[in-house]
Amino acid sequence: TVLELAWLMGTMGRSNWLDDSGSKKPELYKVMPGCIKSPWFTTKNEIRIIDVEAKNLQEFEAYMQKYEKKRFLKPNIKYSGDVRISANSLDWIARYVLNYQLRDQRYSEKYHNCQSFAADLYSFLCAKVSVTPYVPVNSLYKQKRHMFLYKPEMFKKANKELSKKSERSLKKYSELETIE
Repeated sequence: TVLELAWLMGTMGRSNWLDDSGSKKPELYKVMPGCIKSPWFTTKNEIRIIDVEAKNLQEFEAYMQKYEKKRFLKPNIKYSGDVRISANSLDWIARYVLNYQLRDQRYSEKYHNCQSFAADLYSFLCAKVSVTPYVPVNSLYKQKRHMFLYKPEMFKKANKELSKKSERSLKKYSELETIE
């Protein structure tokens, strides 16, 4: 399973992690609800959880090599390790991911992007402290692995964002016509 932070509604049914990503109507697009088939938002994020065919690290690396310079510039694995948290079922992982995403719904190439999320997630799941994003683009990176643990509604900043901006955004999203 691959977890990735990306632009809100930015997939249009395509994913670098699925073989049919280049087809006119990928399988992911066919199974997506109509309400999320709309223009993407480059300043908001979503976290995607995608099951892939790879069953181990070697198969995953082979998949990335297959698409080198097509989908992945120079694929390699920066970190790999055993999950150390004791509450690690699918339900718990989903809860952690929701906590993280709801605490900070912004997307920014400079400080809150797919690489900073990957670093935070690995650091959290594997209990590693000195984890950094893959490239130095994240010079403003500040580790936020604590955001996986706590209920977002219990924090003033998250509460304010959830109650004001998110309410307006969700209303806008629900009013958008879906793209078929």
